[in-house]
Amino acid sequence: MASRSLWVLPLLLAACGTDNECVTPQGCGPEQLCVSNRCVGTDVEGDPRALYASEFRLRLDTECGICHFAGANGKGVAPGDGSWRLYSGADLSADEIEASWQDVQDFVKPGDAVASLLLTYARGEASIDPERDGTKAPHPAVYQSVENLSYARVIGWLSLFELPPLPAAAPPGEEGYGAVIHGLLVQGCSCHTAPERAWKIAGPDPDAAALAESYAATTAWVSAADPEASPLLGYTRGEYGHSAGRIWAPGDPQYDLIRDWIRTTGP
Repeated sequence: MASRSLWVLPLLLAACGTDNECVTPQGCGPEQLCVSNRCVGTDVEGDPRALYASEFRLRLDTECGICHFAGANGKGVAPGDGSWRLYSGADLSADEIEASWQDVQDFVKPGDAVASLLLTYARGEASIDPERDGTKAPHPAVYQSVENLSYARVIGWLSLFELPPLPAAAPPGEEGYGAVIHGLLVQGCSCHTAPERAWKIAGPDPDAAALAESYAATTAWVSAADPEASPLLGYTRGEYGHSAGRIWAPGDPQYDLIRDWIRTTGP
C-alpha cells in the first residue's frame, strides 16, 4: 500500500519553494480544495475528458485506487468487462490514461450526475460480491457525507458529461438492439458484461456472434405484452433488490427508448 503512494512525494517536493498557492488542502480556504497547486472551489468548468487527465484520474486514484487499480483481482483495465479499474500513478502514458478514461465512462450517467454508478457506489448505496460467491456486502462508503468537498467537485465534473443525442425510436427486434439498445445497456448496465451475471451482455463494439448472444439474453428478460413489467426495466428502476440501485426511471430518455423498443420486440 505504501509503494502505491510514493508517486505523491515527488509532486510535493517539486511544489516547495515555488509560487504555488497550495501543496495540501490545509493551504486553502474552508470551501476550497488544492488542485494542481491552486486553490479551487467545487464549481468545475471545461472538457470532462481533459479534466479527467489533469485532475480527476488522480482524485479517483487517491479515493478509490486502493481497490480499483489495474491489477486488482488479477485484472487489467479492460472497458466493458463489468469492473471499473484505473491505472495508478502520476506519470502515465497516453494509452493508460485513455484506457482508464474509457472504463470510467461506463459508470457515469450523463445528464444526472448524482445518479451515476460511480457515486452510487462511492456513497455506499450499492452492494458488491467481493468473493464472487453470491454473498453480497455493502460497498464501502468513500464519501461519508454529501457535504464532502471532493464529492461536490466530482459531481461538478460529472455534470459536464452530456447525454448524446438519442433517436426518437429504435427499430424493432435485433436491428434496433444492435443499432441503439445494446449501446445504452452497456453504458447503463456495465456490470452485466461480467461473465458471472445471470443476465450477461457483451461489452462495447461486439462482433456479430456476441451481439446475437446479447440480444437473445436480453429478450429473455422482457415482455412485449407489458413492457413495464419486464424484469429488465424493473431492475433498472432499482427493484428486485438490484445491487446497483436505480439506473433509469420512467421519463429518462434511455428508459423510455428501451421500453418502447420492448413493446415492438418482445416475446
